[in-house]
Order: sequence, then C-alpha cells, then structure tokens
Amino acid sequence: MDQALINRLQTELTALQGWMRREHADLAAAVADIVAVIATTLKADGAGVWLFDDDDRLVSRAQFPVVEKNMALLGELTQDQYPVYFTALESESYLLHRDVDDAAVLPELADSYFKPAGMISMLDLPVRQSGELIGVVCIDSQTERIWSDDEVQFASSIATLVSLSVEKANRRAADRRLLRQQHELQQVLDSIVEGVITVDAVGRILVSNLAAEQILGYDRGELLTVTVKELSPALDATATEAEIIEVIKLAGVDINDATQEQQARCKDGSLIPIRLSLVELPGGPGSGSHYVGSFLDITTEKAQQERLRRSEALESLGHLSGGVAHDFNNMLGVVLGYAELIRNRAKVLNDTDLISKAEKIIHAGRRGSDLTRRLLTFSSRSPGTAKSVDVNHLLETSAELLRKTLTPRIELKLTCQAELWSVFLDPGEFEDAILNLAVNATHAIEQRGTLELRTENCEVMPRRAGELEMTPGDYIRVSVIDDGKGMEGATLARVYEPFFTSRPGEGSGLGLSQVYGFTKGVKGGVFIRSQPGLGTRVELYFPRHDAVSEVDLEMFSTAERPVLKRPGGSVLVIDDESALRQLVETVLIAAGYRVVVAQNGAEGLALALEQTFDLVLSDVIMPVMDGYQLTEALLKKRPTQKITLMTGYEQSATGDHAYAQRVVLRKPFTSAELISVVDKALMGS
Repeated sequence: MDQALINRLQTELTALQGWMRREHADLAAAVADIVAVIATTLKADGAGVWLFDDDDRLVSRAQFPVVEKNMALLGELTQDQYPVYFTALESESYLLHRDVDDAAVLPELADSYFKPAGMISMLDLPVRQSGELIGVVCIDSQTERIWSDDEVQFASSIATLVSLSVEKANRRAADRRLLRQQHELQQVLDSIVEGVITVDAVGRILVSNLAAEQILGYDRGELLTVTVKELSPALDATATEAEIIEVIKLAGVDINDATQEQQARCKDGSLIPIRLSLVELPGGPGSGSHYVGSFLDITTEKAQQERLRRSEALESLGHLSGGVAHDFNNMLGVVLGYAELIRNRAKVLNDTDLISKAEKIIHAGRRGSDLTRRLLTFSSRSPGTAKSVDVNHLLETSAELLRKTLTPRIELKLTCQAELWSVFLDPGEFEDAILNLAVNATHAIEQRGTLELRTENCEVMPRRAGELEMTPGDYIRVSVIDDGKGMEGATLARVYEPFFTSRPGEGSGLGLSQVYGFTKGVKGGVFIRSQPGLGTRVELYFPRHDAVSEVDLEMFSTAERPVLKRPGGSVLVIDDESALRQLVETVLIAAGYRVVVAQNGAEGLALALEQTFDLVLSDVIMPVMDGYQLTEALLKKRPTQKITLMTGYEQSATGDHAYAQRVVLRKPFTSAELISVVDKALMGS
C-alpha cells in the first residue's frame, strides 16, 4: 500500500476519533456514520455493524450501502445457527479471508449470505468491551481482495470506536435511567407531607423534599445550599465535624420513638418546634456516614394543645366559680331579703338611721350579686335574656355611655358595615362586654388615643374555626381596636382567667372573663392580638341568626306598672338552703299567702301529693331530688299543678331540659321580685 493511502487512513481515523468525542443523539446515528466512513475509506462494496441484543442474537445496526435485500437474507444471527462463526469471533482478533470459498470458517454463511449477495472477500473484526464480545464490524468486497496490515489496523481501530460508541450510549442510557429514577424518587418524596432531608457526616444537605422547603421557608432547591449548622439552634457557625456528628447521633438516639421535640431554624431566622425521626443510612467503604431525617412542623399542634389546656383550665375554673356563685347567691338572697324586711320595718317606725344602714346592706348585697353574675357569665352558665338583635343599633345607642367612659382624651370611632346580619344574644351582656373592653382600653391608652369599634359580616373557615373553638359558618365580627401600650405574651396567655389583672389593686380581673364566658355562651368566640407598643385588637365572633331583630321596648316604667290584686292562696316552698327557705316563707306569709316548706325535692313531692297547693315554688339544684325531677314526677300525678322554679345556678336555665322554661326566678332576688313572680304564677300570667 502506498504512503498516500496510509496517510489517508490515518487522517480519516483521526477525524473519526475527533468526531466520536462529540455527543450524538443515539447509538444508531453513531454506527451509521462509522459504517459510512469504513466503506468509503476502504472502498469496500459493503460494510456493517452487528451488535448483540439482550437475547444474545447478533442484530444488524447499520449497513453501507443500505441493501435491503442483503438485510433480509440474514435478519439476525444466533449461536445455534452459526456455531463455527461465533466460535471464531470469540477466539480471533479478526477474521480475514481473501476468497470466501477457501475459508473453512465461513461455510455456514456462504449459502445464506455471501453467494446470494455476490461477496468474495471479507474482513470481520470482533467488537469487545472489557474483554467481552459485544458485536462485529463486517467489511465485504465483491472481488478477490488482499487486506493490507494498515487496512486491518484501520478496521481494528474502527471496531474500537464502535466499542466506545456502545459504551457511551450505554452510559447515556444509564444516566437517563438514573435521572428518571431520581425524578421519580423526588416525586415520591414531594408527595410526603413530612419534611425529608438527607445529610452527610459534615452536615451538608444532599436531598430535600418540597415539604421540608415549605416548612423551613426555603425556595425550591435552596436547602441543598445550606448545612445543618444553619438549621439547628444547637450548632453555631464554628461547629466542628465531630460536633456535628455528635449532635446528629444524639438526635437519632433521642428521636427513635418519634416522640421527642426539636427546634429548627427557618430561613428568616425564626425557630419552630418540630418532631424529628432520624436514622443512619448504611454506606459503602470510604463513603462516610449519611443520615436521613423526617420531620413535622408541630407549631399548630402545640398551639392546639395549648388552647385545649387553656380551655380545660378555664372550664375547671368555670365549674369552680359557678359552684361558688350558686352558693353565694343563696347567701346573698338571705342577706338582701332580711335587709329589705329590716328597711321596711324601719320605714314603719320612721327610723331613718336604721333605714340608711339597711340600704347600705342592700347596696353591698347588690354589688355581690353583680359579682356572682359576672362569675356565672364566665362559666357560661348565665343565660341572660337572649333575642335576635342588631349589633350596629346596640353600638350606636351605647356610644354616648362609652364616650363618657373613655373620657375626652380618647376618640371613639364606629365603623359599622351596612346590612349587618342579626345575632341571637342578650343585649345587656353584649353591652357589658363592650364596656369592659372599653374600660381596658382606657387603662391601656396612657395619653391621647383612639378606640375603634368595627362590625362586619364574615365567613369563618374550618381551620380558623378550629383555632377559635367554633363551628365553621357565617358570623358577625365585632373588633375592638385600641392604640394603647399593648400586652406581653405572658399577660396575653392569662387574660381570660378570673381575678387575673395586670393592674393589681385596681381591677377585679373579671372583665375579660365576662367577655370570654359571654361569647362562649352564645356559641361564638373571641380572639385577642396584642404586642407591646402596638396596641390591642379584640375580635368577638357571634353566629349569624336569620330572624328579624326584636325591638326591646318596656311598656311601663317600674312606677307605672299596674298593681296586681293579690290572689292569695297556698304555696309549697322547696329549697335545701334553710335560711333562704325561711326568708321566702316570711316574705310570702307577710304578703298574705299560706306557706308550707320542704327541704328537698323528695320531701316536697310527698307533701304535694298529700296536700293541695295553689303553687309549688322549688329550687332547681338540690340533693336527693332536684327541681326538674320533682316537676316531672309531680306533673305525672297532677298535670294541672302550677310549678315555678328558682335558681342561682344558671346552667339549669340554659340547658335543653323540657322544664327549663319554668325557671323564672333568679337568685338573689328582692322581696318585690319574689311576690311579683308568685302573684303572676297564681293569676296565670
């Protein structure tokens, strides 16, 4: 072979090698180009590349020129069909034959391919990868040909390039599979509601999912640029690798049962509570330790736990205060009743000094009655007189009183939404709640300031309703907003507790307790937002009521009410408080009634069945048999019996009991109120 041919082969080989370093779309394109270079460079009549498939069959991947007839002649080659040829490929560096008729290794192919295709000479070069046969490069001539050493070397280099192309294609396919698997793994991780990260021994974050980024406030992929040092308050920027591993291992030991809590630092620097589960991943030799952690943001859970704890504590306080108020009402009833009797007797005797002293006792007793009413409101046991009302109207009519409470240094603003929904509540208790909040604002605003009362219709969604311990739905929201000094977190956490006050010696500590009990009593809610120096915002929520608002009109003033003609008659008085029982007996006898007394429901029932009474007047909460049980048992025997109930324990009046409407006398009551109730009951009013 002349030097010109050698130079051309080397030039083509160098160009082909450079070309092979570039990326190709796929293996088919690469081998097609290789086959074309072989055929044209060696001036062969045919060339092709055959590669093994997954079933160990040699399959044609490219031929030049493309002769469909020749492709159809063979299709594919298998070990069973061509054992001699396959053995030769495995053992030889190349198969070179000048004349196929003289080649002992080719009888298997002569009749099936070479003779039909008109091929005389051949040069086949095995394609190997890591010593394993993966295919063959075939070069054919339709004339007898002597293949030079340079041509064989060139062809061998081509076989090597085919091997590299296959390796590169396999590597790209493996990379694509890996990318696909990584994408699928990321999709799986992103579908998990828990945050998931993996870290190495030096604290670098290697993998994170969408939940982890959302919980910690990072954008997509940002977590992969930070380390555990930045996420763990237990580590600072100077922490060593050993300290990082120690913290990670301790976390793993502590959190194996997923019950321990940790703190995590978010991107904005804030700390949040998390529940972390951490395990060490097995690694290969020299790979170092790797850890995978899953965590949940338990901020909402802890807030719910705190709300539940506070609610249970307030409920316990409510039961306690309600019970105390009930007993206190009984005692106040006795004090007020006898004080009125003393005052009335003093008026007969014209003893002004005794009248003055009796009135002071009555005044003190009424203050005590107001205190018990507020305690019962806190415990959600005071029913008040609920009706459908227009809150805008209530606020507008209360504005003048509120302005006097606030004094001229505080400006009152009313921002009322038009067409505000009606609500079902006690107007007096609502006004008390607003007044309590106004008084608090007066103390919070040290110089000049503003108090705004704002009303609006709103829909409370399930999440917000859960935070406020309400049912989702339509509510009106009354916001009381001041620009006073605000409250710290420690104070804010206790504002609903009875008798807690931030002004020792000044307040009773029942203002916000009343607000809390009132809103809960009407199935509403209250939310307070406050920060030192930024004022306070109190939001009261009341369920929407679709009835038309009632007009609250008093037809007669106390002085103008007609005097009822005393009907007289017999009254059975049943109460377990002996002093109060004796007082009621004394007042009713003085009013002209015949009175019989009993100390509990069972005794009263026996008397009512033995004798005939025009009216049975009974307490509700009593040992042995309460007032409801007495009413039910007595009406079964005597359906027309007139029965009136009294109580100082208002839960009974707010309940759903069938006889709750019979509770018309609230303790403590005055002598006039007692006589009025009995008169009306006997007259059928």
